[in-house]
Amino acid sequence: MGLFNHELAFDLDDLKKLRDDTKTVCSDLCAQRDNLTKGLQQLRKEWNTEAGRFFFDQIDTNWDSDIKKYENTLKVFEEVLTDAINQFEKIVEEAEKIQIDLP
Repeated sequence: MGLFNHELAFDLDDLKKLRDDTKTVCSDLCAQRDNLTKGLQQLRKEWNTEAGRFFFDQIDTNWDSDIKKYENTLKVFEEVLTDAINQFEKIVEEAEKIQIDLP
């Protein structure tokens, strides 16, 4: 009779899904940032009017670096999840070795 007649307090499949979803969000965010940057660069070249200058004065902030901070945070979160998954996989391996023989 093994330990797995009782449930462990974590679900590796859920952790792996969260890690994969985090990676997807980070990749999507990076792609959207790149697309927006390219689009704004093209618009800046073509929209050379007073209204265009006003528009770019309003949006020329550190939004690009702020988005990169979110990307970096997501990457760190993904690394933490990967480490947790690796540690929990070791626990599962050890737990499967435990045999409890009760009368």
